[in-house]
Amino acid sequence: MSANKSKGKGRVLTGAVLAIALTAVLCGIYALLVKNGKCTQEYSDIIISAAIAMSVLIASAVSNAGQGRGGIYGLALGLIYAAALVAVPLFAYPTEANWLKIIRIFAVSVVSGLIGGSINLGKSNKSFHKSRKKRV
Repeated sequence: MSANKSKGKGRVLTGAVLAIALTAVLCGIYALLVKNGKCTQEYSDIIISAAIAMSVLIASAVSNAGQGRGGIYGLALGLIYAAALVAVPLFAYPTEANWLKIIRIFAVSVVSGLIGGSINLGKSNKSFHKSRKKRV
């Protein structure tokens, strides 16, 4: 196994952990808003899907910054994140599985990971700084 492959796996796992942490923070903020009466629960599915999308997008963009094949690593990050997010409740309550929600979680995670991995933050910053140095 080459050094690039092991670094890629490390980026994916680090990104998945970061995405889970971001989701926990965003859902915690939403829970506090609902508890204090600032929000209602009627749009909870949409808000939780948006929290998942934002978390995976940010985590895949940050963990794959400046690296090649970001889309593939973002896709893998989305799959690992969705599997971890779905596995715990599925094993805890196997009879109450809502497959439409599980499919939505996988779809949102994979698409957000693919987009976030394709953004490639590091490369765009390098080209910005090179063009800025040329102008001065």
